[in-house]
Amino acid sequence: LRRWPLPGSQAPDDTTRWLLLGAAGTAGAYGLALLATPSGASAFWPWPVDVFHARMYASAFIAPAVAAFVLVRRCTAAELLILGAALAVFGTMSLAGMSWTHLAAPVERQVDFTTPGTALFVLMQTLLIGWGGALMARAAARGAMPALPDRTLRWFALGMGVAFVMAAVGGFVP
Repeated sequence: LRRWPLPGSQAPDDTTRWLLLGAAGTAGAYGLALLATPSGASAFWPWPVDVFHARMYASAFIAPAVAAFVLVRRCTAAELLILGAALAVFGTMSLAGMSWTHLAAPVERQVDFTTPGTALFVLMQTLLIGWGGALMARAAARGAMPALPDRTLRWFALGMGVAFVMAAVGGFVP
């Protein structure tokens, strides 16, 4: 289906292409690592992650990686905006969930912000936020986004966005 050009789609410029390839490669590699070696790939997280949940988290990294890879050849501004927003929300909500849990947990179970593992986790989420912001900026540089034509579709899109945010927070709160 991607061989059928969408109205308004075009090949991304070099900067956008490298942003997409960077996001696809990094998120995809980490998602595959979570599938292949869940204990090792999640060992640095600020809380213990069992094998089952590590493999569940893999999909949260593989799905946007596949989306970014698909958009490398041709994409619309709206597709860049959606992927960018998803990455930015995912990274932001992961950090918010970690902070929320830290504040709610008893002292002995709080996140240790001095460990290299926690710093790596924060860096990983910050990269997702940065990639998301950069993709949204690239989408805005392409020009006007098409408006959603009908009120039902706008409410559906808003509901899906809220559901994604709730899943991101719920999935990363230990």
